[in-house]
Amino acid sequence: MTDNEKDSLRAEILAAWNPQPAPEALGLPPATPPGLSAEQQAVLADNYVAHILKQPLPWSKLEQEAVRTASVRALRTL
Repeated sequence: MTDNEKDSLRAEILAAWNPQPAPEALGLPPATPPGLSAEQQAVLADNYVAHILKQPLPWSKLEQEAVRTASVRALRTL
């Protein structure tokens, strides 16, 4: 077995043991236009959550999920 094959096998084993979590979907508003870039979607999601946080309770399920998703994204940057 060559060194390249060993390295490839190690990488496959590590990927199986330590799977990367799927990227969290952004909590976008219902009227989001199609074709936005990833950066535009991130800004839109942040603005949407800021808008939700200014609203009185109760929030809809969609709004709750958007806030939860934004919280998870923020905690991952700490």
